[in-house]
Amino acid sequence: MALLVNEGKLALINGIFRRSEFVPKLHLYKTLGGGFTGDNSGVVLANLTEADFPGYAFVALDTFLATAPTINGANEGEVDSPLVTWTRSSTGSPQTVLGLHITLLIAGATKLVFMHHFATSITLDTAGQVVEKYVNIFDDNLIP
Repeated sequence: MALLVNEGKLALINGIFRRSEFVPKLHLYKTLGGGFTGDNSGVVLANLTEADFPGYAFVALDTFLATAPTINGANEGEVDSPLVTWTRSSTGSPQTVLGLHITLLIAGATKLVFMHHFATSITLDTAGQVVEKYVNIFDDNLIP
């Protein structure tokens, strides 16, 4: 039986999400191509179309760099972000946000390393509307 020990769980999270040279970024996406069926293991960055509503910008995840991972009550390695908020700056054509994803810069190339498809999409069409999310990374999200 293969077993990832607690020290290994923390090392994985530290090695992936807490290295500043990887430039972790949090994005929202508005379309997902490639025949998404609920199992996101085959999704690549080219399948996602980043949101572009007025006021949108990706968020640098330096918060992960400042937050030490822990072993939670379910015995999983975990690192959490504070609440992240995106606010639409002007009224206009509606845009539906389907989920979020995290990219890292690895060997000079941007790589998709994590995605979360929202249970319910969020449509923004009016100035002041927001998308607010916490990002919680667990080691079982990283290991198939």
